[in-house]
Amino acid sequence: MLVDCLAKEKLLAGGKLVFDDKKEEQKVELQDVKKKKIGVLTISLKKIEKRFPAYELKVEVLSGEIAGEPENLGKTSYFLILKMGDTHIKSKNSETGSKEPHWAQTFDMKSVEESGIVVELWSEDVKNTAYLGLSTIDLAESINKKNSYDVIGPGQKKVGHVLLRIYE
Repeated sequence: MLVDCLAKEKLLAGGKLVFDDKKEEQKVELQDVKKKKIGVLTISLKKIEKRFPAYELKVEVLSGEIAGEPENLGKTSYFLILKMGDTHIKSKNSETGSKEPHWAQTFDMKSVEESGIVVELWSEDVKNTAYLGLSTIDLAESINKKNSYDVIGPGQKKVGHVLLRIYE
């Protein structure tokens, strides 16, 4: 468990303290900038709350729509990469030749402290794989809902949208 330390007068000027989660209470020695002991702080871990709730989610990747006229439309397929914390999941490639890709896949994702999911949209044809853009999804606003999320590419340009359902 990590607890942020704040700079205050001559106390330590920031950093992180690492605690043993198995102990209910811990004592931390406080030092000034010259490493001189100026006190002891007792911390009860019972009262420390996590910043974000733990999530065990199902993310259903339904469909999307590509804006404009993509190059090589008849030969291009699309896929998504979902990212939450250290978890990265790639969807299957959509059928080629459509500006409206369909994936119809469901993925399990788990997170302890993440508050969002990043969805990247990629295109692939015989010669190239290209990053098109991303959408950042706030979990607090999206759980147990089916929503369309704009995909924003380079230059803050909307390159399409994806339809997802996120539920616990």
